[in-house]
Amino acid sequence: MLTFREIFTNFRRPATALLVATTLGQGCSAEAESGPSVDELAEHLAEVQCARRSSLNCEQEPWADPTTCVAEQATTLRDLYAQAEARGRIYDPSCAESLVSVDGTLDLLECHTLCQIFHGTKAEGEACEHEGPGTDCTGSLACVDGVCRSTSESFVDEGEACSTAIGEPLCGFGLLCDRNDSGTCQPGPAEGEPCVKDIAGDPTHCGLGFFCEFEQGTCQRQIELGQPCPTGAYSNAASCKSFNCEEGVCAPSPLECMAPSNSLIGCK
Repeated sequence: MLTFREIFTNFRRPATALLVATTLGQGCSAEAESGPSVDELAEHLAEVQCARRSSLNCEQEPWADPTTCVAEQATTLRDLYAQAEARGRIYDPSCAESLVSVDGTLDLLECHTLCQIFHGTKAEGEACEHEGPGTDCTGSLACVDGVCRSTSESFVDEGEACSTAIGEPLCGFGLLCDRNDSGTCQPGPAEGEPCVKDIAGDPTHCGLGFFCEFEQGTCQRQIELGQPCPTGAYSNAASCKSFNCEEGVCAPSPLECMAPSNSLIGCK
């Protein structure tokens, strides 16, 4: 199970970005004053998750049998939430509402404040643990190295100084460090703009939602499922939104069937 902080960190790594993006999805809601009950949330997420995997023809359990998938997944989620409540974690219906209102999906690119559907009461700087579902920090904090910390403290905002050195804070969502030798976090290049070059001088990087078309060295919008994608010398796994180009066509990623579904993190 991904921890609250791992979702932030792994989203920036290409191999893990796909797994997280496919499980967290495509939307973020405004803050709500009320939300679903625990049972309603479990049932709704089960329906959404099973429908998504059914559309991909997933063969892994519990997705393989659409007639039993919803009931089995709903039971799994209720058990998960019961574990959180047994550990004294507090259910936040307004956080849960952010998942329900966007059909179980969540877009980290548009969400600047993550929340925990089950959280504790410990404040920033207090000792914590994240065994089992959720953590015992308040909903806007993450348990990092046994201490409740702000989820934004290790990420640099647009225009602020940054470093590409290992171990230095990362730029925020959609930002690249030292683009155009600015020494600051800047938005990645968009459609038609030159790709950012790597240390070898080769064009490779674009902003989120775009890929580097190697032949021209410019950024292009990522390609939808079923559409043609570059092959051969100019192939690029990132050309497809699914990060999976098979025989010149963007295909669903098998990782979607294997990836754990987000059921504990929302957005406020």
